[in-house]
Amino acid sequence: MTPSFPKNGPGVDIKFDGVDLLLMGHETPPDVLLKHMDELGREFTAEIMPARTLKGEASDFLWEMGKNPELDNLLSKESLLSWDFDLFKLRELTNGRPLAVLAYALIQLHDLVKILGIDDVKLKRYLCAFEANYNNCLYHNPMHAADVMHATNYLLMGPVANAIPPEELLITLLSGPAHDLGHPGVNNMLLIKQQHPVAVKYSNTSVLENHHAAIAIDLLSQPELD
Repeated sequence: MTPSFPKNGPGVDIKFDGVDLLLMGHETPPDVLLKHMDELGREFTAEIMPARTLKGEASDFLWEMGKNPELDNLLSKESLLSWDFDLFKLRELTNGRPLAVLAYALIQLHDLVKILGIDDVKLKRYLCAFEANYNNCLYHNPMHAADVMHATNYLLMGPVANAIPPEELLITLLSGPAHDLGHPGVNNMLLIKQQHPVAVKYSNTSVLENHHAAIAIDLLSQPELD
């Protein structure tokens, strides 16, 4: 049986099922959350889209082999396949842009660019656009997406990855960075109770989950990203 969650608050040392918990001492400001909600579902309008696609240029891609030995070492095969991969170091070495770089490195790890004949420049733009479409949330941010993608790849390695057709392997890997695209930092129930247009669009069913997938697909409608 799962233990009940303990009392918490400032100055309280909390244990859950015998484990010390560290709770955040800060939160996303309400005005930021309101801005995220206002833009939710309007990512591809003329008003908002430029800010989310300008960062999708290939020139924004921050990793080229041989230019930063420390980053090259971090993105080596041995390092990428370690469960203890240091995402915080990656964020530091990429100037706060860990998601696109990690995604590209993992796709290259499986040689999918060559196998599937992917346009390298468009792939980099697409991955940068992924990162640009994450909001500045405390949890649902590019670091979280990169963490999920790394864990997905870790679980796939070996016989599983070898048994999956290349196209499906690519889609599986991209599901990591795609799974929270455009997350506003609030949950489905709040959007449903407020009758947010995105909740109405998806009939109050898996609202954000449907929206995340839609953004990933809609990005491919941009000629420079497909």
